[in-house]
Amino acid sequence: MTSTHDDLRDHLRQKISLPSHGEESLYGRSAEESILINSYYASLTLTQNSPSNLILICGESGLGKTKLAETLRSYAMKDEGFFIRGKFDQSSYGEANLPYSGIANAFREYCSLLLERPGDRDQVINGLRKAIDENEGSFLCEAIPSLRSIINHVPSHHLEVDSTSTKSRFHILNYLMQKFIRVVSSFGDPIILLLDDMQWSDASSMELLKTLAASAKNPFLFVLTFRPVPKDHPFHQFIDGLEERKNVTEVRLHGLNNQHVYDMVSGILGETERGICRSLSDFLCRVTNGNPLMVRQQIISLLDNGLIYFDNGCLTWDMQKIEESSTIFRSLSIMTLHKIKRLSELTQRALLICACIGSRIDYEVLGFLVGEVCPNNELLDFAETDIVLGRKAILPAISDGLLTESWDGASASFIHDSVQSAAYSLLPTEEQAPFHLKLGQALNSKLNLSTSPSHIMFTVANQLARAYELVQEDERIQVARIFVRAGDESKSAGAFRGAHYFYAKAIGVLRSSDWLTEYDLSLNAHLNGAEVAVWSGATQNADEWLDIVSVRTRGSVMNQLRTTWMKVNLLATKGQLEAAIELGLKDLASLTGVQVKSKNLKTRTLVAMWRTRRLMRGHTETTLLACSRMKNERMNAALRLLHFIALLCAAGKPKMTPLVCFKLLELNIKFGISSTMPTAMTWYGVILIHFGYAASEAAKYGQIALRLQDVLECTDTRAQRAQVAALFYGMINTYSSNLSDCIKPLFDGHICGLQSGDVRHAMVCAQAIGTLSFHSGQELTLVAATLEKFGLLMKDYNTTTLFGVNQIYEQAVANLTGRLTSPRERGTPKGSAFNKHDTCSKTPLENEHALTMQVMIAYLLDDYDLAWRTSENLHKSQRPASLMFYVAAFFEGMTALAFAPIKGSRKTNVMKAIKSSRKSVEKISKKSPINFDHFRHLIEAEYATFLKQFASAERSFLLSVEHASESGATHLEALAWERWAHCHLTLGDLDVAYEKLRIAHNLYAKWGEISSLDALI
Repeated sequence: MTSTHDDLRDHLRQKISLPSHGEESLYGRSAEESILINSYYASLTLTQNSPSNLILICGESGLGKTKLAETLRSYAMKDEGFFIRGKFDQSSYGEANLPYSGIANAFREYCSLLLERPGDRDQVINGLRKAIDENEGSFLCEAIPSLRSIINHVPSHHLEVDSTSTKSRFHILNYLMQKFIRVVSSFGDPIILLLDDMQWSDASSMELLKTLAASAKNPFLFVLTFRPVPKDHPFHQFIDGLEERKNVTEVRLHGLNNQHVYDMVSGILGETERGICRSLSDFLCRVTNGNPLMVRQQIISLLDNGLIYFDNGCLTWDMQKIEESSTIFRSLSIMTLHKIKRLSELTQRALLICACIGSRIDYEVLGFLVGEVCPNNELLDFAETDIVLGRKAILPAISDGLLTESWDGASASFIHDSVQSAAYSLLPTEEQAPFHLKLGQALNSKLNLSTSPSHIMFTVANQLARAYELVQEDERIQVARIFVRAGDESKSAGAFRGAHYFYAKAIGVLRSSDWLTEYDLSLNAHLNGAEVAVWSGATQNADEWLDIVSVRTRGSVMNQLRTTWMKVNLLATKGQLEAAIELGLKDLASLTGVQVKSKNLKTRTLVAMWRTRRLMRGHTETTLLACSRMKNERMNAALRLLHFIALLCAAGKPKMTPLVCFKLLELNIKFGISSTMPTAMTWYGVILIHFGYAASEAAKYGQIALRLQDVLECTDTRAQRAQVAALFYGMINTYSSNLSDCIKPLFDGHICGLQSGDVRHAMVCAQAIGTLSFHSGQELTLVAATLEKFGLLMKDYNTTTLFGVNQIYEQAVANLTGRLTSPRERGTPKGSAFNKHDTCSKTPLENEHALTMQVMIAYLLDDYDLAWRTSENLHKSQRPASLMFYVAAFFEGMTALAFAPIKGSRKTNVMKAIKSSRKSVEKISKKSPINFDHFRHLIEAEYATFLKQFASAERSFLLSVEHASESGATHLEALAWERWAHCHLTLGDLDVAYEKLRIAHNLYAKWGEISSLDALI
C-alpha cells in the first residue's frame, strides 16, 4: 500500500511539474490556444518585409502563460523552424544583471539549435559574415556573449565609435542587432521568440526588443508573457508604443472555471471514468480561484498529507477532512513556502542559495556555495565534486516538483518565479544583506574574475551589490573594482541603468581618502558613473559626482576638460543649451586659453569672417592635406569640446556658430589637423553661403573636408562622416550639383551615422534625403516609400523635430497622390501638418517646411487664397539662405501672379510680392543655375504673360521646360507646360493649349500627382 501510494505521488509530481516542452494537456485554454495557432499560421503568410506578428499573453502568477506559449513549440518544430525562449529574472529586476539577459538567453538557445543543423548553420554563419564585419561582430558579442558561437570573427582592431558620446554605443548595438536579426530571419525558416516574465525586464532590453520587432523578417513571431505592470514600467511603455502597430494579438488569461478544473483534476488523478472528482474539483476551484498552478500544488499537498490515498486499489478522499485540513492554502506563495519548510535543512539552504543567485543555477556553483554556507552539515561528503554536492543538496526539491533539471544534468531551474520568491522568503529581512555578502565573498574567493565569463562576474557583483554597505575595510578596494568592471561592461553594452547602478555601488564603498591611494579607480567610478547617470536620467547623481571630480582633478587639465564636457552634456540634456555653451566656453578659456567671446557678436563675427577668409586663402587642398597632424593631446581635447559646443550653438544659439567654427579652423591650422577639421571646414562652407559668397567657393571647402576625412587616420573621422555628409550634401552641394545627385551620398552618410552611433546626424541625412527626393521631382510613390521608411526610424530614435518635418512631406505626398485629397475636391490640403492652428506647437524648422509646403501644395491644388495667406507668415520662419526660402519665394511669386490681374485692396501687396519673389528667384538662379534656372524662367514667363508680352513669355516658357527637363524636375516641367497652356488659352490658341495640357497631364501622371489629372483632362 505504501509503495503504491509513493509510486502514485512520484508519478503525479512528475506529471504536475511544468513539463519542458508543453507535453501535458492544457486545460481550459482551447480558445486561447487557437488564437496563438492562428497567429502563428498568419505569420507564415506575411510578406517578408511586413511587420512581424506579436502576441502578448497577460495574466497573474500561475495561470499558465508560459505553458500556453509553449504549445507553439511543436508547430515550429514540425515546420523545421526554431522555437527559442528567454526569461527575465526577478532576482535582478530593478538593479542589474548581465545586460539584456532575457534576450541573450533566447539567442543562446537559438545558437545551440542552429549548431545542430549543419545546413542551416553554414547558411546563417555565411550570411552573418557578409553582413557584419569582424569588428562589428566583436562589438556585438561584447554586448551579447551568447552570440559568439555563430559570430566567430577575430577583430583586427576596435570598432570606430564616436568617443564623445557613450550613448553612441547603444545606437551601434541597435544598428548591429538590426543587421543580425535580418540575416537570421531571412532564410524562410519560421522563428518563434518567446520572452517570459516581461514584468522583470529593464529599459535597455525593451529598447533592444523594439529594434528586433521592427527589423525581423517574416516568418517571425514574437510571444511575450507578463503580469500586469504599472504605467511607468519599461514594458508598459513598450506596449504603449504598439498602439499604431498592426499584427498584435492580445491574450488575457483568467482563472479556470469549475468544469475546466474538474477536467484538470480528473485528468491528473486518472479518474475520468468514475466521475468521482466533482466535489474535490469544485472545492479546489473555490480555494484557488481556478489558478492551474495552485490546483496542481494543492493536489500534491493533499497527497503528501495523506488526504488523497488508495483504498482497495482505488483513489479516494474524505472531503470533510480536506475542508477542515490546515494544509489547504489560499495563497500560492504560502502553500509553496509550507512545502519548502517540510524539506531538510540542507535542501532549504540550497533552495535559498538558488533563489539568491537567480531562476537558474549550475550545480558546480551551487555545490561550492552549499559547502560554504553549510560547512558542518553531516549529509555532505566533501570528497565529492561540487557538481555532485550541488545536485545531492537540491534533488529533494526537484523530486517535489519545485525545480526542473536541465537536459544535461548540470543545472536546475525553478518551475515558477513564485517558488523562487517563496524560497527567498526563508531569509528574514535583517539577514538578507549579510547572506548575499557571504555568497559574493565566497564566489569571489573561489573564482578568478579577471578571466571568468561575464555572467559569472555579474553574479558576484550582484551579490556584493546587495550588501555593499557591509563590506569590510580590507575588502573595499577589491569590491569596488568588481563594481567598476560590471559598470564598464554594462556601459559598453549600452545598458546605462545597469552601469549607473554598479558605478553608484563602487562610489558607495570608496572613501575620500581613496583619491590619494586609488586615484584611477576613484576617477573611473565617478567620471563613468556621471556619464551614464546623464543617459539613465539620474541627473542629481551626475551633478554630485562631477562636482567631486572637479575638486579632485584640478591638477589635470585633461581630466578637467573631460569633466567640463560632461557638465556641458548634462546641461544640454536638461535643455539648457545657452547655459551649456556659456559654461563650455568659460572653462575652455580658463583651462586652455582658447577664447570665443560673445559680446558685440555681429561685429566680432564680421571681423572673424574677414580674418578666416584671409587665413583660408593662403591654403589650397594640397597644403591643407599636407598639414601636420595634431599631436598636442590637451589642445586636441580642447578642440573636441569646442566642436561639441559648435553643435550646441547650431541647435540653440545659431548666431554663435560662425565664431566657434572660425576658432576651430584657426586652431587646427595652428596646432595641427585634428578630427574636428573636416566638420569645421564643412561648416565654413555653409557659413560662406549664408553670407552670400559663391557656392563654388563653399563647395571647394566641402570637397576638401571630404578628402580630409579620407586621409585622416583617427577614430572620430568615421564617427563624424554623417555630420559632414549632412552639411555638405544637404546644405552646400544643393547649390552646385543637381539635387538628385546629392541623395546617394546622403544615404551613405546616413549609414555611416548608424554604424558609428551618430544617430542624430544619421537622421538629419535621412530628413535631407526625403526633402531632396521630393523637390528633385522623383516619382511620388518612391518618395512616399522613402519617407515612410525614414519616418519609422526617426520615431524609433525619438528625433522629434526631424520626424515632424518628415510627416510634413508624407502628408504633402498624400495630398498630391489623392490619398488625403480627392481628385474631385481640389482645394485646401489636408493633414495635421497643414493645420493653421498647429504652428505654435512646431519648432522653427518644422514651421519653415510646413509653411513652404503649404504654399506649394495649395498653389498646385488651385487654392490661391490659402497659398497667399500662408505666404504672409512665411517670412517670420525662414532662413534666408535655405533651400526652403527660395522654393517658398517662387511659389509666393506664382501665387501673387495668379492674383495680379485682379483689381482690389490687395493689389499693392501683390505687386510687392511679385517684385520680391522675382528678385529672390533671380538671385538663387545665379547662385545655382542647375537647380533654379527653370524657376526663374517660369516666373518670368508668368510675369510676361501678365504684362501681355507674349513673345517674351513664349521664350521664357520654352527655357523653363527645357531646364526643368534637363534637371529631372518632372513636377516643375509639368507645371511649366500647364502654365504655358494657360497662356495660349488666354490668346485663344485652343489646339496649342490642349496639346500642352496633354503633355502636362502625362508629366503629372509620371510624377504621380493624381490630384491634377482630372483638372487637366
